[in-house]
Amino acid sequence: MAEDDQGVRGYALFRIKSSWDENDIPAGTLMLGELEAADPAAYALLWRNVLDRDLVTRVETYGRPVDDPLIALLADQRQVRARWADELWVRVVEVDRALSARSYAAPVDVVIEVEDDVCPWNARRWRLTADLTGATCKPVDDEPDVTLPVAALGSAYLGDGMLGEQLQAGLLREHTAGVVHRLATAMSWSPRPWTGLVF
Repeated sequence: MAEDDQGVRGYALFRIKSSWDENDIPAGTLMLGELEAADPAAYALLWRNVLDRDLVTRVETYGRPVDDPLIALLADQRQVRARWADELWVRVVEVDRALSARSYAAPVDVVIEVEDDVCPWNARRWRLTADLTGATCKPVDDEPDVTLPVAALGSAYLGDGMLGEQLQAGLLREHTAGVVHRLATAMSWSPRPWTGLVF
């Protein structure tokens, strides 16, 4: 636990499995269940406590964010062996309400043509106008700047849609040069989406 005179600043839950190698050298494994902190100083202190445990040569954890600040704290980032897995999927059911309700990292004005075989009310052209103060998304008949499947919009909605990569893979159709980059920038977010829960 990390605490100061203001109270608890964070905690780590873990267990250690002791073991020894063939030369009787300690080779324990620390299995980290949770690590949460209220601020960067407490976060760094907790990780130092976890990584500096005596008789432990390996630390294992799961369910950490893909942009976990731990990577930046490590003296040798190459020692990390990370595997990525899906944690949460979002399916946009009402494009106008969803895109109007979220925040944006940069201004954008774009006409998006959404392809949606399940929710036909989504399958049309929408003008998204957004900046740092708010957004509107309204149906229009204008020519689209980009055409994308609703699945791509769902992943972008959380701020980690990798729209540029999907464009390169041929999953999106860009009708106005550079618009996918501008849309991806506006819909990006830091920290990247993460729930930390299994359900």
